Amino acid sequence: MKKAVWEQPGSLAEAFWKNGIADIPIYDMHGHMGSHNAIYFARCEAPEMVAHMRRIGVRRLVFSHHYSLMGSFRNQRVHAITARFPDILRMYVSISPHQTDFIAEDLDQYDSMAPDELAAFLKETGISTCGMHVNAKEFDNPANQTFDY
Repeated sequence: MKKAVWEQPGSLAEAFWKNGIADIPIYDMHGHMGSHNAIYFARCEAPEMVAHMRRIGVRRLVFSHHYSLMGSFRNQRVHAITARFPDILRMYVSISPHQTDFIAEDLDQYDSMAPDELAAFLKETGISTCGMHVNAKEFDNPANQTFDY
């Protein structure tokens, strides 16, 4: 029978499972914050999440807030959360085709939210990135949505 990844001798997962902390830097590039009615999160708000991430050695979390994905938060509120924890939290700007009144405004505000942070992060980690282009003027017709990765 195949062993679970945390049971494999010498694996990073085994070391993390035994020690409860990573001995390498962890950059979590896809996370979520906020409660969700279909998912259980033991720690779903920023202070608790950040305390836990620091305890286990996570250096950075790039996340989408569930409330912004559902349309009850705007990106400015999520940006305010990241500003409280600038050493560890980064956000994905959420663009919802269901909130067409806000798309152009949210895209216009994107550059003011974190261009210097992205450059610093890429320099720090050596990670290259790909961009995403959203053709906002065509969002009123879902057949015309364009995404370039």
